[in-house]
Amino acid sequence: MKKIFGGFLGVIAGYGALAVVKYTILLSGSFVLGSMGISGPRATRNLEALAEILGFVVFFLVLIKVYRAMMGKDNKPKSTGENSKKNN
Repeated sequence: MKKIFGGFLGVIAGYGALAVVKYTILLSGSFVLGSMGISGPRATRNLEALAEILGFVVFFLVLIKVYRAMMGKDNKPKSTGENSKKNN
């Protein structure tokens, strides 16, 4: 049950992060590109593609972080020296 809840919470938080990143890039990108004199349908499509890609990456990063936090898993693997000391 804890795995399901962690995954579900990760998806919700990841989707929220995706939406924030995507719309932040879309809203601020038009001002930045417009001030540099770059406009047109091609620039708009490229900006939308960049926002989707970065949002997707942030979605997975947040999903993994939330899931690991819920499951209590550490990112650092234990070295073999520590395991052999504990066994003796």
